[in-house]
Formats: sequence, structure tokens, C-alpha cells
Amino acid sequence: MCLTLPNSLITMAHNFIISLLNMTNHSSKKELRLLPILFIVILMCVVGHFFMQAHFQNNNYVEYLLAALPFAMFLLVVVAFKMAAKSEKNEKPE
Repeated sequence: MCLTLPNSLITMAHNFIISLLNMTNHSSKKELRLLPILFIVILMCVVGHFFMQAHFQNNNYVEYLLAALPFAMFLLVVVAFKMAAKSEKNEKPE
């Protein structure tokens, strides 16, 4: 019994392997600039779980804060992607 793969799957695998071979090394300084955004998102997640305790249950402001938290995290991720794309664009090809 022979397993045959569709041509589109083979093409996708081939393109993926080629993209892996063409990967460039990035400077660590540019990657370290994204760490504060990562720490802010982690802190937001921890603070959000802290505010979900029963002690804060009757506070309307906390409810609004918790509702807005995922949108703020998403915004920070978009900012991080834009920063990474900008640094990738500015990096000189070797």
C-alpha cells in the first residue's frame, strides 16, 4: 500500500523547507526590545487573575477593566508584531 500526497501538500512542504534554509540570524538587541512588551502582557494576565477574586466581585470598575484586558493584550501583540516587522525591514541583507 503506497501513500500518495497531493501536489499542493508537497509544494507547501517544499516551500517551508526552503524558507527554513533562507532564515537569517537576528541581532539579540532587536529581540531584547520586545521583552518589555512580553513582561507587560504577562503582568496583565496575572493582575487580571488577581482581580477575578471574590473580593473584587462587586466592583464595576474591575469588571470593565477585566473586559478590556484581552483587547489591551491584543493591541500590545499588534505593536510587537509591527516592531518586529520594522526591524526586519530595516535589517540589511547579508
